Amino acid sequence: MYTTGLLLVTYFNHNADTTHTVTWRPQAIDVNRTVRMCATARDNSTLCVPPRSPDPRATSYGWYGEEHCVDVFIVAPSLAWVGDLLPSPPPPGTGTGAWRFPDQQGFVGCKLSLAIAAVDVSVGLNASGISAPTPYTVALRATDPDGLPAGLSVLAVEVAGGSSAKEATVKIEYVVPRGVEGSVYTVCFEASEAHGAGALPVACMVFSVQRCMYCAQAAETLESVMRELVGDSNWLRLWAANGNDDGNPLTPTITHPDQLLDGAIPNPANPTQGSPFHVGNIYEAEAGDSVVKLASMFHTTVKEILRFNPDISHGGTSLQVGQEVCLLPCTRIPSPSNDYAFAY
Repeated sequence: MYTTGLLLVTYFNHNADTTHTVTWRPQAIDVNRTVRMCATARDNSTLCVPPRSPDPRATSYGWYGEEHCVDVFIVAPSLAWVGDLLPSPPPPGTGTGAWRFPDQQGFVGCKLSLAIAAVDVSVGLNASGISAPTPYTVALRATDPDGLPAGLSVLAVEVAGGSSAKEATVKIEYVVPRGVEGSVYTVCFEASEAHGAGALPVACMVFSVQRCMYCAQAAETLESVMRELVGDSNWLRLWAANGNDDGNPLTPTITHPDQLLDGAIPNPANPTQGSPFHVGNIYEAEAGDSVVKLASMFHTTVKEILRFNPDISHGGTSLQVGQEVCLLPCTRIPSPSNDYAFAY
């Protein structure tokens, strides 16, 4: 028995039969318990009332039949993650932390489309004593739906009934906006039986927004992208940054400046996401580096460095050794003195 228990007991006497139906809905605390339900049939005959009969079942209320009992076992749901994206358990010895889906990369302007699913595969005995799938329903949702990062949505759950399972699927779409480059977000999901009879461990997915990357949009060219990013038309800088194979299967090698038409550059690693390409260079900070210093070194401005690195809060902030910074060098003509101490 599972979400709704139905006990049907039939008793017979000489001339008629009596049916007594008991309906019971188990609660989550009843899972894996055996509940015994008993009933006794009685007619309204007083013909055998003692001393006519010594049988104690004969009473002034009628004749009581044999007691009939049924044992009902409450089957537990058996939940599992299924599909192309499967979470892994936390490493041994780290406690009971959340499970982890494969990490995801996000790119400004790209749409990342994913799906995760959970299923119940439990079986039990039906009223005829035949093994059959249980009618459990799986509920799957984000643990903090109000705390999702901007541009990320969790679409409606699809519930699919099958011959051997109930499955819930959540579709995740992430259209990465400008201004979150370098950010890392963790979104967690929980899968449970809809009535609370069981649940899987919470599983989380990490989204890392890549800096210095941009996704091609419809009808864009290197020149139009450069005008949008820094306000000039020197598209050769972008071509130089993407004209050779960088070894990353996600990024295309652009051989023509007008090649950025939407869909013209395939992304086999994730065909639903689009085609990200480099818009600058990644610089790893050294000891003593600051945004002002980098602006002076690379002939750009503090304002532009902060625009491409929104996770850096202030231009005067000292950078950590090894910290990654997206730079577009030579976006400003240096002054004769090459003094960029206040290159804002």
